Amino acid sequence: MNLFSETAKEKNIPAMEAMKITEIPEDLVTDILVSLPGKSLLRFRCVCKSWCDLIGNPNFVAEHHHKQTILNSNVRCVIGRDGSHNSEPMISIIKDDGDEIPTVIEAISTVCFGKFNLVVGPVKGLYCVCGDDFVIIWNPATRELKRLPDSQLEPPDLRRSLCLSYGFGFDNKRNDYKMLRFVDYALYNNGSTRQIELYSLKTESWRKLLPAIDVRILWYIVDNVCNNGFYYWWAFEEEDYYILSFDMADEVFETIPLPDFGRPRGKFRAELAIFDGSLAVIAYPKEGIVGSVNIWVMAVKETWVKQVSIGPICAIRSH
Repeated sequence: MNLFSETAKEKNIPAMEAMKITEIPEDLVTDILVSLPGKSLLRFRCVCKSWCDLIGNPNFVAEHHHKQTILNSNVRCVIGRDGSHNSEPMISIIKDDGDEIPTVIEAISTVCFGKFNLVVGPVKGLYCVCGDDFVIIWNPATRELKRLPDSQLEPPDLRRSLCLSYGFGFDNKRNDYKMLRFVDYALYNNGSTRQIELYSLKTESWRKLLPAIDVRILWYIVDNVCNNGFYYWWAFEEEDYYILSFDMADEVFETIPLPDFGRPRGKFRAELAIFDGSLAVIAYPKEGIVGSVNIWVMAVKETWVKQVSIGPICAIRSH
């Protein structure tokens, strides 16, 4: 209120006339707010209820993220570990001005979240931060955090639980963020059971997905990706590796065969990625092996096209 009153006083305009925020077209308000940095949005949420609701709307969050990516194309959010003895995970906001070493604008340590193991995203401007005993939805623009409640879906004779993998995406049909996790529950009778649990940000609740598919996720692989309402994991059955996808809107799993890499599996590594808006697999030779770096892109369902090939080169240590 003070902001508008001072402006009116400087221009000799009656305060009540200057404060008619509802007369400003909504699309104009949106165009202005999406161009502002996150710290400004935090202040403007207090202007009126309609602005607060707008800034918290998932469509606005996505549009703001897209706009800020264009305005700050040299700024990146990087997930890594610090240089301490414990090698704590951390998130860094860096700016690349073309110098040999990018500038770290801000380092966000585990103090903000707790010790996390995995960060998934961004999905329409939001990240999912996962730890041993917590899951947090994080908006880096406004620095807002939402810690998800416990699922309350554990079996009655639970001894301990282990979350094997996570997925985070957006349901375009219901305008809703969803978080999915695979959980193994060890029971007191020495048995075990696996559940697939889904959280809806709109309903703020967990539920089990049935039936629980019999699939083995490569839980130690962190290059799983999300794209256009789908989440993708590396998975395997016996010695057969493939990609597992989950449709956040229809809540359906599908398996996707890998490209024909044309060389023995032990000679190369592969990572999931998004290339020009499509699911891709980047294959590159293992350390000390000469070979090509190839990018395979899924053109249509289960059809892979080799889009890029670089080399041959001799691979060096990647970590």
